[in-house]
Amino acid sequence: MKKEKLTYIRGYEVGGVSPLPHYYEEIYGHIAGISKIGPRGDKNYFWYSIDGHGAAYYEAAEMSKSAKSTYKFFSVERNRQKYLSGVEKILREVESWVGKVDSLTLHDLTLKQLFTYCNKSWLLDARVFSYYLVGQPYRLQVFEDNLRYELKKRVAGSTIDAYLSKLTASEKMTKTTQEELEWAQLIIAARNKAKRKINAKTLEKNLALRRKILTHYDTYKILSLGDGNWKFDPQLEIHRFLNDVNKSLTVYKRRVEEIKSFSSDTLALRRRLIKELYLDDFTVEIIEFMAEMGHMRYRMRVEGFIPLIYTGGNVIDELAPRLGYAGESNYPFMTHIEVDQAQKRNGPVISLDEIKRRRGKHDEYMLRLNNGKIEYYYGAEARRLFKKLLPPVDHSKVLELQGAIAQTGEVRATVTVYRWGDDVGQAMKSIAKHPILVAGQTRPAMMQIIREAKGIVTDEGGVTSHAAIVARELKIPTIINTQNATKVLKTGDEVILDANTGLVKKVIS
Repeated sequence: MKKEKLTYIRGYEVGGVSPLPHYYEEIYGHIAGISKIGPRGDKNYFWYSIDGHGAAYYEAAEMSKSAKSTYKFFSVERNRQKYLSGVEKILREVESWVGKVDSLTLHDLTLKQLFTYCNKSWLLDARVFSYYLVGQPYRLQVFEDNLRYELKKRVAGSTIDAYLSKLTASEKMTKTTQEELEWAQLIIAARNKAKRKINAKTLEKNLALRRKILTHYDTYKILSLGDGNWKFDPQLEIHRFLNDVNKSLTVYKRRVEEIKSFSSDTLALRRRLIKELYLDDFTVEIIEFMAEMGHMRYRMRVEGFIPLIYTGGNVIDELAPRLGYAGESNYPFMTHIEVDQAQKRNGPVISLDEIKRRRGKHDEYMLRLNNGKIEYYYGAEARRLFKKLLPPVDHSKVLELQGAIAQTGEVRATVTVYRWGDDVGQAMKSIAKHPILVAGQTRPAMMQIIREAKGIVTDEGGVTSHAAIVARELKIPTIINTQNATKVLKTGDEVILDANTGLVKKVIS
């Protein structure tokens, strides 16, 4: 019998790879975690990382099977309720656990205690990630296909994406938008009270205002983590304030009004469209479910695995040197078996020299699920297998990209290509000159870049993705799921982003 050829598609990309062992998120989460929740887990899948930049790769046939399994699971009302209540329960568990670990003086813990806290953090992170993965856009594809089918009967094909985006937009305000609202109100209040222009010297003397800025940062600092940054830096909030405070107040006042009316406007628009399109109860049920899933996925990111990665990373920072492994960045180069053995022996099981050998010059490795079997590869071996599983493609002659519409509009400008782990400060300077943001996907940690963008294009994403959510909230013309925008485009390229048709055209001078 001829063996079926596997076709892999890039999923999410990560820069500044998580300090937690990727086995727990990428392997445990995909097999045991998803299956425990209810839908089918992925049996063919891999995670490849080089120079601190990693990406997940899904197998095409597996994606189809997973989507059908997820649809079957969520078609049952009690399963939907069980899933949503499960998310709420695990987020409460995360909040409690993170609070407990953060209150500890880690240096005073024994090696055994540190292993215990590490293990709990890893497994809890894997459970949260499993819930998150169940809501991945490819797993909800059958639901999206059903909505497209119903819309196709009622509207022109070129407008389906726009309708889909508006119908599935959640009316619930995200923590990111709440932060933006309070930030704008803080700036308006500071400007109204100030007798002259606010600069670094005047802010240094205004202790009450500094306290407000830092209190705001402390409230929302979790949003700054991720995308390669796992350290808090309050001084960045001071710089942000000084950069924003002397901008036009009209923009901030308008944004405050938009945010305050966002929930009611979004809900009213959805109800109006449902009525105008004569959508049946079953279709409405899918729409409301997709809107809820988009919001829950956002919450699982900012309330779930980001806090856990930060807290777990702190524990590993204390544990790793005691094992002779120097720092947390060595952990992705240990197999799950070696991690378990180290915990049982209460000490190291492989040498730092062996870890250095695996890391090589480029920190290159692959974790693979091969028909359910877990495999590890390092260095040149990982690179060879990666090229075999995903042969290189020449994108140099591609002039157009087609994607899905997340927010309508059109803009012609140059692009800033942002890859995970890129310097945010440099990206901010670039976006001022090249205002269309092109990225693999967007994340909360990118919000300061996103707010300056005139348009957004992503490789990945569906109607429940972060990019789709923020695009709708900020009303930025956005095209998602182009597959290869970050490979086709480079910073400085001029494009026409037509988010009314879902087409991105490269302008050739």
